[in-house]
Amino acid sequence: MKIYEDLCSLIAHSPNEDEPNELEQIHMLRPIGPRKIEREMSSEQWLDKFNGAWLGRAIAQDIHKAVEIAQGTNDQLTLVKRVWDAFSHYDPVHTNNNAAMVAASLAFAQGDFTKAIATSV
Repeated sequence: MKIYEDLCSLIAHSPNEDEPNELEQIHMLRPIGPRKIEREMSSEQWLDKFNGAWLGRAIAQDIHKAVEIAQGTNDQLTLVKRVWDAFSHYDPVHTNNNAAMVAASLAFAQGDFTKAIATSV
């Protein structure tokens, strides 16, 4: 299924513990091409961009962790318990833990969209 393939592709490129944090190492991994950074932004605009980047990285790591949990789980109830335990530091209505549950369900269902929805819900 297309959704499953897209999810697998996303996870293959998600940040993890092996991803570099040093600027030189990050520069070596990015594709060659022109880059233009707006230099004339207010402090609020820079902070907004930084927060967006930070939140994007955080949710990508959470989704990656959830998919790893799904890949090592054989049944739906165990999957749900493991994911909720792993993300219990979030409020139950937080975006990250719910996105992680959806991603884990999609990975667990291996292309069976009905099974993925049943697992998530």
